Amino acid sequence: RSHEIARDHTRSPEQVCIFDHFIYRRAVPSARSCAALLLITAGAVAYIACDREFRAKGVRAYFWASVWWAVLVFQLTYGKFLVTGIPLRSLWTPVLYTNSLSILPTLLVGVASGEFTRARLEAIELSPVGGSWLLLSCLVGIGISWSGFWCQSLITATAYTVVGVTNKMLT
Repeated sequence: RSHEIARDHTRSPEQVCIFDHFIYRRAVPSARSCAALLLITAGAVAYIACDREFRAKGVRAYFWASVWWAVLVFQLTYGKFLVTGIPLRSLWTPVLYTNSLSILPTLLVGVASGEFTRARLEAIELSPVGGSWLLLSCLVGIGISWSGFWCQSLITATAYTVVGVTNKMLT
């Protein structure tokens, strides 16, 4: 369902732009920027209009995607608040803060999906090579998180959202 995530991601820049204006007192985007945001929105609307599931189920087909979208818009605007609205000693503070906050929900999902059953845990064989790959994966994840917060500290929340949409479309 990566196409649904990409589609819903394209709907977020205009909402983040509104939050950018009212929460951070940013200027209203220029006519050119508004045209670009409307073009992104038109693409998302065109996709939804052609979506077979939407035609079959209507708005109900997008319930969970809409919940995810609302959380995304909140996260993008709150992330900007973390890097600009709170005096931080370092950019590492929001990186470690958000990564630490993700531990409990991740463990709960693991428990709910049966990842921690005795049989499953006994079947794990972590070799030194596997452990090295796991550690490298964690370090790369923290690096991606840091680069995201660094980027957010340099540009507006709306611009960061458009960068995210572009990234989703290219990958």
